Amino acid sequence: MSAGIRARLAKYPAGLVLAPWVVRWARWMVLGILVAMAASHLHWMIADWNLHDARYYYDAAVHLRNGEDLYVVGDPRSTFRYPPWFAAAWIPLTFLPKEAAVIAWSVAMLVASAWAIWPLIRQGTPAALLAALLFGELLFAISSIGNVQPLMVGLLLWGIPRRSGPFWIALAASLKVTPLAFVLVYVARREWWRAGLAAGLTVVLVAPVFLYEIPPNVFSMGSMAILPSVVWLPLAILAGGAAAVVAWLRSSWAPLAAGVAAVLCLPRLLMYDVAMLLPGAIRFSATESGGT
Repeated sequence: MSAGIRARLAKYPAGLVLAPWVVRWARWMVLGILVAMAASHLHWMIADWNLHDARYYYDAAVHLRNGEDLYVVGDPRSTFRYPPWFAAAWIPLTFLPKEAAVIAWSVAMLVASAWAIWPLIRQGTPAALLAALLFGELLFAISSIGNVQPLMVGLLLWGIPRRSGPFWIALAASLKVTPLAFVLVYVARREWWRAGLAAGLTVVLVAPVFLYEIPPNVFSMGSMAILPSVVWLPLAILAGGAAAVVAWLRSSWAPLAAGVAAVLCLPRLLMYDVAMLLPGAIRFSATESGGT
C-alpha cells in the first residue's frame, strides 16, 4: 500500500472511507426519517389533542385544595404519581374552568418546547437544526397531552449551568427521578457539595409524599413498564455506573453521559423520554467547543 493511500485511510476511523455520494445519501436518509417522524407526530398531536395528563394534574390539585386523598389508584394512565408540591403548584389553575386551565397549560408546554430547542436553532448548523427537528417534534407532540416533560427539559437545560443548578436538578428529579443523573455534571467537576445539595433537595421535595396514605402500587409503572424489575434494575445500575465512569474520566462528556443515563435508567421508554438527552447533548456541545 502506498504512503498516500495509508495517509488517506488514517483520516478515517478504522480505516473506513465513505464515498461522498454515500455520505450525501446517508444525510438525506436521516433527514427524510426525521421529517417523516415529525409529520407523524404532528398528525397525531392534532388528531388526538386530548390533554389527558393535564386533566389529571388539575384533578389532583382539586383533591389537594379540598383536603381529599391525593394518591388514588384508578386508571393507571391517570394515577397521580408526582410529589404534593406539583399538585400545589396547580392550585391557582383550579380557579379557572377545567377546559380553560388545561388549554392554558398546553400552550405553556408548547412555549416550553420552543424554549428548549432554541439553543439548537440559534446555532444554525445543519446538525443542530436536525437535532432541533428531532427533539422539537417529540416535545411539541407530548404537549398535546399536557405532560410536564417540555417544561422539565427546558428547566434542566436552562438551570444546570447556573449557580442554582442543584435546585433545578432536584425539581426535575422529584417529578421523574432519573434527572438526578445530571448530578454527574458536578461529580465530574469534583463539586461534591453541589452534587450532595441536589440529592438533598430532591429528598426534601419528595418527602411530603409520605405524609399521605399511599395505596399499594400507586408508584408502580404497571402496564407502562416494558421490563420486569429483575431485568430493569441491573440494567439501570449498569447504565448509571457506566455514565459515572465516563463522567469521571472525561468531564466534558459528563452532561451527555448523564442524559443517556437518565433515559436508560427508565423501566419503560416512550418516544418523548428521548428528549431527556437534550440538556446533556447541548451542554456536551458547549463544553466540547470551549463554552461554559
